[in-house]
Amino acid sequence: MLLTEQARQANPWPTHHEGSILFLLDARNRFERRVLSDWVDSHNTQQQTYLMYALPLLDQQLKIDSALIKLIESAPNSTLIVPLRLAWSPSSKAIESGPRLADLLLGDPRRPKSWRGKRLLINKPERAAFLVGSPDTLHNLKSRFAKIIEEEDQTATALAEFIASQAALVLDIAERKLQGGRYKVPRFVASNLRNRRRYKQALISAAEETGQSLALTAREADSYLKEMISKPNTFWLDFYAKFNQYCLGLAYEDDVVVNSDSMEKLRAQVRDYPSILLWTHKTYLDGMVVPKVLYEHDFPMPHMFGGANLSFAGLGFLLRRAGGIFIRRSFQDNPTYKAILRQYIGYLMEKRFPMNWSFEGTRSRLGKLMPPKYGLLKYVLEAAHSTDARDIHIVPISISYDLIRDVEEYATEQAGRSKKAESLMWFIGYVKSLARPMGRVYMNIGNPVILPTAPDPDDKLALAKIAFEVAVEANKVTPITFPALISMCLLGSAPRALTEQEVVTELQELVIWAQQRKILLSDDLQKDINANLDGVLGLMIAERIITRYDAGPETVYGIE
Repeated sequence: MLLTEQARQANPWPTHHEGSILFLLDARNRFERRVLSDWVDSHNTQQQTYLMYALPLLDQQLKIDSALIKLIESAPNSTLIVPLRLAWSPSSKAIESGPRLADLLLGDPRRPKSWRGKRLLINKPERAAFLVGSPDTLHNLKSRFAKIIEEEDQTATALAEFIASQAALVLDIAERKLQGGRYKVPRFVASNLRNRRRYKQALISAAEETGQSLALTAREADSYLKEMISKPNTFWLDFYAKFNQYCLGLAYEDDVVVNSDSMEKLRAQVRDYPSILLWTHKTYLDGMVVPKVLYEHDFPMPHMFGGANLSFAGLGFLLRRAGGIFIRRSFQDNPTYKAILRQYIGYLMEKRFPMNWSFEGTRSRLGKLMPPKYGLLKYVLEAAHSTDARDIHIVPISISYDLIRDVEEYATEQAGRSKKAESLMWFIGYVKSLARPMGRVYMNIGNPVILPTAPDPDDKLALAKIAFEVAVEANKVTPITFPALISMCLLGSAPRALTEQEVVTELQELVIWAQQRKILLSDDLQKDINANLDGVLGLMIAERIITRYDAGPETVYGIE
């Protein structure tokens, strides 16, 4: 009997329950089923009779067979359903390093295959955790099922699916206490949506608008769900975090500069309210910054929206498994697609999964905010309106950099060269071009724009006001960076160059001017300017933004 010391100490049997018990084992293979069964038997000191059923609950799609349906139908309402799971943790070295090439070959270390799990249980028992989800009676589960599912859909199969999904939910909650909040992901989204009254009503409305039959509209909706629903799991979340760290680390310092107090406020907001994180957009790397910071601070995975143009081979596969939602650029003439997108977004908001995207819609070529694009915000707020979401928190986030790689591309576009189409080869080339120092990344979180209720979908003025308010709050927390201030000094003195001391003097005067007006400055400008000047000047000289002339009696700097 392969049981760890923790399994011997943790008793899966509920106390103070005299009725029948059904243990639902979340087992992906015969090995896990046998271990969990042995765990139950090892603590059955009273030789009680019990029911047991094993099925994989970690899959995105539940596989319910007739045996479970019959078991639930025959069980008395007083039966207590106890979910059990064998959870696995990577080694401390693997947690520190992130996913490795071996993991792609051997599989997710948090979901080991039978042979690997057996070896771990023998040699590394501390990496196995025996979990008990919060039990509930069959009577309570049936009552909740009846409230959620319409009467005509209350079949025995639907009840079994509901009970299994609730077991998966409580086990996920138990496992997150072990693994961390960053692995909170939506489960069984498509099946949960199909069982909702709002979803069915949306299909009926779409069918009436298009003139199609309801059956054809439902099949079309299923294809859209398959197209847009993300498929996150722990391994690819870890992989995506490492990927983000790698890409950003090619050019920037490892740690993104962010205020810890602001992060804790944000944590409370995304936990308690439907939250939308809208960030400024200056470079292709922006979409990596927010997920990286949230992952490192153990936030739930933020769903990210992207155009279908980014769903190319490689990157599209990764993003979809890390919370990416790819939507079509144009779907105004497709009522079914619009209805399904609203229902999906509304579901995510209701379940407190934060969403994030660039509210400008495109990269700013000038560094200042572009006019906000209303498209995604409009659909999200329409979804919030249709699902009656309350206290929606729209959080503006400013992402700033000392230097950015995309400036070169902007310059060539201004010279008349057309923008390159995104593809896997384009992306590989872009990542390679990052391999040079560019300073630091700053993430600043603004005050949320709070909506007690979502505005009426036809109220275009309200939408514009909300977007404008988000932009204003984002602007307030966009800092003046060291390189920006140096550039301002040298451009202001051009064509005359400045000595290092003259640069310092002008910087100090500008810092005082900004502080008097309560304009946000990056933290290196609020410290000893002399101590940081050489490093920043070196970066800007290496990127040929400024020129250093040291052949004269005194070294001077200028912008040609």
